[in-house]
Amino acid sequence: MSAFRKLRGDFARKIRSFGRHRGGNVAIFFAIASLPAVLLVGASIDYGNGLRIRAKLHAALDSGALRAATDPSLVPGSPGPCSTIAACSVQTEKSVKEGARAYFAQYQGLTPAVTASIQADGTINATASVSVPTFIMKMTGVTHMPIMATTQVKKGLSGAEVVLVLDTTGSMSGVKISTLKTAANDLIDTLLPNTGATNKVAIAPFDQYVKLPLSYRNATWLTGTQDYSVPGPDYCYDSYPIATPGTPVHVNATCYNDGAPYNCSYDYTPYTYSGTPTRVCSPTSSTYTWYGCVGSRNYPLDLGDAVSATSPVPGMLNTSCAQPVTRLTNDKTALQAQINAMNAYGETYVAPGLLWGWRLISPDGPFGDAKTYGATKKIMVLMTDGANTRSANYPDHAGHNVADANTITSKTCENIKAKGIEIYSVAFMITDTTILNILKNCATSPATYYNSTSTAELKSAFQAIGYQIMAVRLTR
Repeated sequence: MSAFRKLRGDFARKIRSFGRHRGGNVAIFFAIASLPAVLLVGASIDYGNGLRIRAKLHAALDSGALRAATDPSLVPGSPGPCSTIAACSVQTEKSVKEGARAYFAQYQGLTPAVTASIQADGTINATASVSVPTFIMKMTGVTHMPIMATTQVKKGLSGAEVVLVLDTTGSMSGVKISTLKTAANDLIDTLLPNTGATNKVAIAPFDQYVKLPLSYRNATWLTGTQDYSVPGPDYCYDSYPIATPGTPVHVNATCYNDGAPYNCSYDYTPYTYSGTPTRVCSPTSSTYTWYGCVGSRNYPLDLGDAVSATSPVPGMLNTSCAQPVTRLTNDKTALQAQINAMNAYGETYVAPGLLWGWRLISPDGPFGDAKTYGATKKIMVLMTDGANTRSANYPDHAGHNVADANTITSKTCENIKAKGIEIYSVAFMITDTTILNILKNCATSPATYYNSTSTAELKSAFQAIGYQIMAVRLTR
């Protein structure tokens, strides 16, 4: 408000000065008359920038405070630096400051001032402030805007059932999949800090399909998973005694993986055949193999977690798909081995990932590992880096109806949340506004939605999720 009064005072003095100069022409009058509008637009630009930075500052402070709250060494009354509340507050402030500044470092080179303290019950109170340079308002003498954020972290619950629904499509190749593996492994470390951890974790990697371990081939709730071969007609061709190679040919070609183009050019050598041909024939057969991929039951059965022998899920033969799902376990080594084995390939259909992630933590699903609803906290962490590029064609997922895929994805989210399952959704370097809105609405609340625009933010998002699940909650 003081900045506004200064701006108003400056403008009033300019008007009085103008009134004393009778020689002002029309152009000058209009220039001065337009000054308030120009300054108002400029102020809105600076204000908008301040709001954007404040949101990032708040997220950075939350991240730093959550990190400190789950640090086992920062427990008031414990030996060492936390033997007293005062000493523990010093160490807590240091931890919060390091975490918040590391998260915030990429924004305009600003370094926030951070203060924090810890109470006897482990509650952490923290504040952060930063002075943001103005762009337009500096012409009025207002060169900086103070931005402030506060947060409070309290101890929360543990003993949860958590499923990680992870996008491993082709667009995740390279640094993206490497970053995801690091972030997911760190999350496992947070959720399962020791061999006696009470949390259990499941993993559901997905592309346009989800893959089950081959050990389920004979499950009564699956159908069409038996390998078989059928004879085909004889394959016959003419074999010439002379084959003369021609000039090698280069063919320029563009292929697509997960909607992203890539160069698939190739070379070949044409041949000219001469002489008296000999007819050659050989028998053929077609082999159909189940590699673990599963399709969808007809709508609306593809929106529900329960399966049975009377309503089985179709297996997809001769189809490749993501790394197999991992059932609920607290075996950290097994979980991280599955994460490290993930690779990026295939198209995107988010709904099956959601559905099988749900089945892994559902008492009504086919696996039988999960507790009944209400007996424990159930959490889903969904991460994807792009829009749907495939849809259900029943039973396969080779369709191209993106609008239908988006609808099924949204409805699946709603059905999961209706069971009391908390959803954290993480967008990773996505520019498509449609899928961003779907992910935002899929999340249980705005606090459980993360829009990660960089590899650093993806790691921070998974870190913050782990802290919230494990032992803390943000209370303001």
